[in-house]
Amino acid sequence: MKRIYIILTIFIAATVWACTKSSVTGNQAPTRIRLINAMPSKSFDLELNDEVLAENIAYDTFSAFLNGPAGFYKLLIHQSGQADTVINGNQYLQAGEKYSLFLIPDSSRRTSGVKLSVVTDDDVVPMYDSAKFRFFNFAPDTTSMSIVRLKRRGNTNRYDTVMPYLGVGRTYLDNSLNSRLGQYTTIFTDTYLFLFLKTNDPGVIIDSFSMAIEKGKFYTFYYEGYDSLMTGRYMRKPKVLVSEQ
Repeated sequence: MKRIYIILTIFIAATVWACTKSSVTGNQAPTRIRLINAMPSKSFDLELNDEVLAENIAYDTFSAFLNGPAGFYKLLIHQSGQADTVINGNQYLQAGEKYSLFLIPDSSRRTSGVKLSVVTDDDVVPMYDSAKFRFFNFAPDTTSMSIVRLKRRGNTNRYDTVMPYLGVGRTYLDNSLNSRLGQYTTIFTDTYLFLFLKTNDPGVIIDSFSMAIEKGKFYTFYYEGYDSLMTGRYMRKPKVLVSEQ
């Protein structure tokens, strides 16, 4: 059996955000953000400088990338239908950068506390026959895990070629302590069996699934949910978010 994250006041009225890939007028490249909800059982709204950019982003869903001018922003996140903010702070968004804002459970308050993990997205096109891969652990209390992939043999259902590890000793929100853990690495296109192993006992498979990796795409694997739950929608599980440039 498996055991198996302020434009200055004078400019606020002129701020324009759009769900497109077009650039902002002027010579400066736009900044782009999206909100990803990995907080079980809750929906959220995103505001920048008192402008609502995304509403009712439910658990297991995410907003489109939103384009806007670079600068300092007052960032507010509300639970949908409530006035009180769960995230209230300032965030500098650089020109030409893309950001993923992950909402995740606070490990100390679990179901009632929310944390924000802000991750910079590298959109440099993968070279040759390759894609980009990264992993985050956003599930509180999850044991330290390592990620390995087995390459499929031809067109068979046999996965018997062990490839280098994609991560070793990954723990809850470790990317907040080491930003390199949030960066993409290269992964060559193929069909793989991904194994999530208990670091201190690699014979224990926490989760596993097979997936085809396609050329030129960006793959974000992450854990969400609660390790203490064995069944139901909010139990710990791996998720895959696939993006293009």
